[in-house]
Amino acid sequence: MNEQGNAKVALGLVIFSFFSFVMTFGTIWIALIGFENPFEDKGAELTGAELARADSLRAAELAMQQKIIMLQEEAERLALLRDSLNTEISSRQDVVKKLESEIARLAGQVGGEGKERIGKLAGIVAGLDASNLKTVTNNLDVDLLVTLVLNASSRKARVLMNAMDPARAAQVAEKVARIRNLNENGG
Repeated sequence: MNEQGNAKVALGLVIFSFFSFVMTFGTIWIALIGFENPFEDKGAELTGAELARADSLRAAELAMQQKIIMLQEEAERLALLRDSLNTEISSRQDVVKKLESEIARLAGQVGGEGKERIGKLAGIVAGLDASNLKTVTNNLDVDLLVTLVLNASSRKARVLMNAMDPARAAQVAEKVARIRNLNENGG
């Protein structure tokens, strides 16, 4: 009986284990999947939802592609603008080089003894009466007038500038301003 009793106990344990396994597995199945059959084809129901999601993703993709194209066009426009600005900078650098060579030429004319003579000439010209000063300033070369204004005292420079014809004074003032700007900026 001992053997028969052990067999009954073993059989009871196997049956109990089988039912426990089925109950545990069933509980997990219901918790994770639910009461529906996962192997059943749901076809059109899921396909419609998936198609709607795919359509919204496609619309978002198209919008992003359009944005990329727009940004590429903007990048091309900015590259053209950059090239244009580089060309403008080059041309302005050429103008600055020409002005610097002109300043060097004028400085060569006004070196040492010439500078002293220009200072004396500026004093003589500034000492003329108004009618003679107007005649002299209208007949002198603009570059010489620039040199006179640059080398005269501020009071004498004002007298010279006031005596000139307004258009001529504007030319002289512009050149003086450029030369002073270049000198102040290390040119």
